Amino acid sequence: MLSVLAVLEAPAKGVRVRWVRCGAVVAAVRPAARIPAVTRAALREHDRVVRALAQRSEAALPVRFGTVAEDAAELVRQLRPVERELAAALARVRGREQMTLRVLGRPARVKARGGPGARYLKRRAAAMHAPELKPYRPALKRWVRAERVQRHDQGELVCSVYHLIDRGEAPRYLAALEGAGRQTRGVRGVRIIASGPHPAYAFGPEAWA
Repeated sequence: MLSVLAVLEAPAKGVRVRWVRCGAVVAAVRPAARIPAVTRAALREHDRVVRALAQRSEAALPVRFGTVAEDAAELVRQLRPVERELAAALARVRGREQMTLRVLGRPARVKARGGPGARYLKRRAAAMHAPELKPYRPALKRWVRAERVQRHDQGELVCSVYHLIDRGEAPRYLAALEGAGRQTRGVRGVRIIASGPHPAYAFGPEAWA
């Protein structure tokens, strides 16, 4: 059995993994006796290897922890249907890294007019674009190359926002975020916790990895 760690454009030097080629992409794998158990130590080790791969390559897509294949042939069968999507995602993250914003507090209220269908679509579109970040967007715009939003309906966490930025720009991105918070006083009842830079965990194809 193989544990799949990441997908890259080419093998990265200096990291002790095996490589499985599928057309335009290669997968970094390690032998596994069974599906790995979700433990803090295992997650930390997975992230350590993924970070090493990302640091030693121009483009790397982390694979969800616990992804396995019986052997190299089975992994190639899994990769082949999404090879083009993976190659496109690798091109998007090349030379870039991820910043993560955790938005806590109260969800923004979205005013929606029209019929039920129109109101639903407007609320859904607003949710996908994290309206809680509206006061910060002008300051962050020059740094953000791509964005993904994940809404959370339970507890204090309203949503997670993932920003793809150019490598090395994290200090400027964070300074812009902090400055926008001071200037606009943010959104009442909302707190933002930023972390990163991280490998591009949120920017792989949704169909795989």
